[in-house]
Amino acid sequence: FQATVEGTFIYYVARAGLNGIGSNSGSSVGIWQGGTGFTSDLYVFGTTVYTALVISMLFKVMQIHYTWNTWTLWLGMIFSYTLYFGFLFIYGSWAALENYLEMSLDFIWVPQHMMSNAPFYLLTLLIVTCSATFDTAYYIIKSEFYP
Repeated sequence: FQATVEGTFIYYVARAGLNGIGSNSGSSVGIWQGGTGFTSDLYVFGTTVYTALVISMLFKVMQIHYTWNTWTLWLGMIFSYTLYFGFLFIYGSWAALENYLEMSLDFIWVPQHMMSNAPFYLLTLLIVTCSATFDTAYYIIKSEFYP
């Protein structure tokens, strides 16, 4: 139940936040049309949703494992963030990978474009905060009424 609520929340909040950035502002088509480089297309939407999901799940891991050794927890978090964002920027900016991995060039510079827009940071902050608040409320209610 909790995963369904959080997944639905993440999808619809990100869709509402990105459906109108750029020249198609106010359009009902929004992110579902092809990207022009100036608008947020499906690649930017998907990468934003996945990034918010990864950060939310790392916060969930931090809440669950708060009793572990502090160094182990923080080193694991820093390692996970570094690995994810390193992969994201290498995969999104290395055009020579097309020859080796048979990938499409449509994803080139998507992470840079995504992180150059303010809604990415605002949506990530909103989604992570709401998800962590939902988890905290869940654990408080569980420990208060169902010990």
